[in-house]
Amino acid sequence: MSNQRQAIQLLKAGLSPILVNIQTGLSAEQILLPADVKAKVRSLVASNIPSLNDILSVPNKASDAAALLLLYTALADRAELQVDIDKLVAAYEDYLREYRLVQRTGLPSPLSLDEAWVLARELRSSDQITLLNKIISSVVKGH
Repeated sequence: MSNQRQAIQLLKAGLSPILVNIQTGLSAEQILLPADVKAKVRSLVASNIPSLNDILSVPNKASDAAALLLLYTALADRAELQVDIDKLVAAYEDYLREYRLVQRTGLPSPLSLDEAWVLARELRSSDQITLLNKIISSVVKGH
């Protein structure tokens, strides 16, 4: 898949332009966007990239992070070596389907695709056991 097509697909899926740039090497200005995506991208431009600590400090997000990483690692062959963006988007879509099935009043919003990317990047850049220990520790603490 060309970088141009992949960038459009990622923007449509909700990945922030900053992360699309990291993933594809294309800035928002270089991407030939359809009109329906342009408005969505404008709202994402100012978004900050979440950190692992941001994700793990929010109640229930740590357990969601564990579930998402399980889905992702089941799909991605070499998740510890690189972020497989296509498998990550597929795992994220599976995660959202499951989240919506069990959604109850009072639950926080689901993880964002940006947060999913941060988790995948963290899995790639750190020891898998260390990451899992951080997530389990956050779940146990109630975060």
